[in-house]
Amino acid sequence: MPLRPFKLGFVPCSSYAAGMKRLLLAAVLLVLLVPAAWLLAEWRFEAAVQDWAAARRTEGWTVRSGPAAWTGFPFRAALVLPDVALSSPGPAATTRGAHPALAPAAGPVPGGLDWAVPRLELVVSPLHPLTLGLRPAGAERLRVAMLPPLAVEVEDARVTVPLRTDPGATGGVPAITATVAALRLAGPGGGAASTGALSLFLALHPGAGRDAAAVTVQFAAADVALPALPLPLRTLSLAGALEGPLDPRPTAAATAAAWRDGGGRLLVQRFAAQWGDLAADGSTTLTLDGALQPAASATVRLSGYDAALDALAAAGTIGPGTATVARAVLGLMAQPGGEGGRSVELPVTWRAGVVSAGQIPLLRTPAVAWGLEAD
Repeated sequence: MPLRPFKLGFVPCSSYAAGMKRLLLAAVLLVLLVPAAWLLAEWRFEAAVQDWAAARRTEGWTVRSGPAAWTGFPFRAALVLPDVALSSPGPAATTRGAHPALAPAAGPVPGGLDWAVPRLELVVSPLHPLTLGLRPAGAERLRVAMLPPLAVEVEDARVTVPLRTDPGATGGVPAITATVAALRLAGPGGGAASTGALSLFLALHPGAGRDAAAVTVQFAAADVALPALPLPLRTLSLAGALEGPLDPRPTAAATAAAWRDGGGRLLVQRFAAQWGDLAADGSTTLTLDGALQPAASATVRLSGYDAALDALAAAGTIGPGTATVARAVLGLMAQPGGEGGRSVELPVTWRAGVVSAGQIPLLRTPAVAWGLEAD
């Protein structure tokens, strides 16, 4: 078969030059338009934040921050706000805003809310334009309702709020997710609680009535240290819902009473904890009694409880006699478990400030001080 002669292609110089000019022009336009579009998006975003702050101030909120600055181009748009302070108004205020994702979803906080942080980033990424990221940094101060002021230290905190919501899934209110590498809460009395890695999912459903979820939550944390426990929990997780109306009243006690009278209850469908050799999981329901004190009933499955009772007794959390009785009763109720161990399933109650397993009192808790009487 004869070979065909190979011919080199030829592109006229004029066509090549025209193509290069068009390519260069496109590159110049791209270089000019992308920053211009980014600046326009930043301006609109900053204007929306300013509109939100102005709307909150007209409702009685106190909103303060230092001069804003932009960073992150070209990979993200980050509005940096220094010295942010936010305080809630009185209970008569309403909630309106320039954007529902930035408005306080559940209305004014009964008893008040004060939050301050040295630095807050509001972040939007081109890859996720419908998600707003919040990045607080520095030593925070927080006061919620009747609780004492807290000093909050967080490491690598990341909070995300969708800018577009599914009304059927969340009632039109954004579902908030948060992750923290480490968290520490310290009260004025010197007591502190801390965690390692923590994740949280929170969805608010405004206008919820009886037997309807007002808040749904999923939570998981590692290395949870609590003042009442001599050793930290290795892991803690829960999934649950807060049911009943959350209507702001003049005082925190009045709001709690209205929630109780409206059928309010906290349902924890599942919780799990690992504390030393002790493994616990179960479910619980919590309400408020006539004196606005917690009243809860739970079903708890325990394994590895011997070492936990020894640790609680050694720390003085429970008395030696209580530990001995609890060990004997649990031993009678225990069934063979996995890996040659024994486990027990028992009812746990919290009534009048006393936590009991079956009929055995284990812990006494301080009364909740609501501060003001319910009306």
